[in-house]
Amino acid sequence: MLTPVAPAPASPLVQRIAFTCRDRAALAACRDGVTERGITPGTITDAPYGSGFVLRDPDGIELELFAPPGGQRSSPEDRRARL
Repeated sequence: MLTPVAPAPASPLVQRIAFTCRDRAALAACRDGVTERGITPGTITDAPYGSGFVLRDPDGIELELFAPPGGQRSSPEDRRARL
């Protein structure tokens, strides 16, 4: 029989949350909105598979905002293929 083990108090169950933006312009607008609220996000990184930036919430959870290249919609399968 297996005994469940609780995570250590310092390690959150959720370590990362990702959001997809419509396109790079929407991504930049989200970054500007975060900055206007006094939060310092990372810089937007552009790559062949899309653009994105990360920031951390007060609990240390990483938040990623991502936009596919050229405004393309990206499916969950596309995102998993890049991992």
